[in-house]
Amino acid sequence: MLATLNRICAAIQRIIPAYDLKVAFEAYLCFYLNMRTTVDIPDGLFREIKATVALRGESIKQFLLRAAKAELNRPDSAEETCVRLPLVNSREHSYDCDPQRMSEILDEEDRVFASGH
Repeated sequence: MLATLNRICAAIQRIIPAYDLKVAFEAYLCFYLNMRTTVDIPDGLFREIKATVALRGESIKQFLLRAAKAELNRPDSAEETCVRLPLVNSREHSYDCDPQRMSEILDEEDRVFASGH
């Protein structure tokens, strides 16, 4: 890594001789440790963000970084909605129900609902 840094610094110093090693090093760190990007945010949403950060006393950058981290740390939605339902023993006879039969049952319910009965 240091050899790469030295090559980059030497290249920068050849291009712009006024740069010293410290400035070249800072430019290298800035480029590789901080990523800048442009994001198009709809006007209404941006106004909400500005109002929220103003009330909280934080910067837009802090708000967006926190929101991104929260989204990345959020569990998958499948994990959130997965629940174990209890099994209940029934006195009635159980029926085998394949996907075709289930579709027929749902279609019949739709017909009954549409007829108003």
